[in-house]
Amino acid sequence: MSTARQANDLLINVDMGDNVQPDWMVRVKEDYFRADSSMFQSRELPELLDEMDANGVRRAIIMTNIKQPSKRAAAFAEQHPDRFFMGLGGHDLLRPMPTLKAPTEAFFFSRFES
Repeated sequence: MSTARQANDLLINVDMGDNVQPDWMVRVKEDYFRADSSMFQSRELPELLDEMDANGVRRAIIMTNIKQPSKRAAAFAEQHPDRFFMGLGGHDLLRPMPTLKAPTEAFFFSRFES
């Protein structure tokens, strides 16, 4: 009986290629991760699932910006709720409450729109 280990990936960005990256992020890619240009490519769902399966990743948290949510990230989570969870970044840490209320209010009011 195989006892292959499985992991949960706590940070996946699927839409890095949809935005121009700031200079500091380019430095992080080059100096910290020593990654090539593929780090800033947006991911497609089949490609991501294949990579996760090949590396024993069972579930992942997909990051999106709370102020400008990614449709791609939301679609991944909607299509595979057993594999993906949404993580929200971009919070204003000096004034957290308005930022934290926005997703709750958007969800609540969207249920009553026709």
